[in-house]
Amino acid sequence: MREGVRKEYIDVVAGIMILWMMFGHLLQVSGFPLDYPNILFFFMPWFYYKAGALSKERTMREAANIGGGKFIKPFAVYGLIGQLILIACMLIEHETSMKPYLYTPIRSLILGGTIPGNPPLWFLPSLFATQCLFAFLREKKVSVLMCFFIGLLGGLMLMLINSEYVPVYIGSGIMGVCYFAMGKILCKYEGNWKIIVSVVVVCSTLLWINHTPTAAVRYISQSEESIWEYIHGVGVALCGCFIIDALFYYLQPLLKFSVLQWVGRNAMDFYILHWIILLFVSRLLMGDIFNVLDAKWKFVFSGLSCVVLLPMIIIIRKKLTERKL
Repeated sequence: MREGVRKEYIDVVAGIMILWMMFGHLLQVSGFPLDYPNILFFFMPWFYYKAGALSKERTMREAANIGGGKFIKPFAVYGLIGQLILIACMLIEHETSMKPYLYTPIRSLILGGTIPGNPPLWFLPSLFATQCLFAFLREKKVSVLMCFFIGLLGGLMLMLINSEYVPVYIGSGIMGVCYFAMGKILCKYEGNWKIIVSVVVVCSTLLWINHTPTAAVRYISQSEESIWEYIHGVGVALCGCFIIDALFYYLQPLLKFSVLQWVGRNAMDFYILHWIILLFVSRLLMGDIFNVLDAKWKFVFSGLSCVVLLPMIIIIRKKLTERKL
């Protein structure tokens, strides 16, 4: 992949990753335990990795201006919508304490970098911080490889500090530079068989080691992993990012993944809207209004809403946006 150039197979992989994330959230809101084999555990690092692979060299001011409209604006708008739905749920449930209405969302916003009504949005200010930090380092003539090590060691230091008072967007924003920079480096080797085979061998070796790999970007400042577990997890995650990109680089021309490609092309819309749909259907509609508490029925109807209602909303939203333009 040439630097800053988007390709169809990237959209396919983005579709897979966003659907995998939504599946986990569907289980979560339905009340099922999250004990399924998380084979794509590196899906969040992949989004930092992809952002780096597709990025262009920018000043910090340019990164902040572009990121403000691309990440902070939807964070504010769709975080507010989700919070209003959550407040409606709490009012129907006769919640009288002021804590979940005021203290909890303020604390969540300051330290968690998100809003209780739409918690997955934590990634937006985090990626905004990552892109601004990366642009700042590049302005100071820091090489991309050195940016990778700064992100890697920064995440390690925050993990060793292990404080719940480090805001999530600072910890994940710094560690995100690690994946962001490596995406920028490895994007040049998308079809190089020698590099692909080497990465597969390294990944296979790491996976044979008796430790379950993790890629805890969000709560890195609150992680209790050892130094080796941290390095191991980052290594396997980076290998996973590169291998899945390489796999679909060769598969995409042979097999048409039109649905996945469409989902990936609209990944941001799926990302910012899916939790709102799940919250509305699973908790407000089924839980509070119709009093359906069975996890299986919540899973079925919430899943159908994501399959049918969510794409419809995205299509309508796109058409309205096009009309305005």
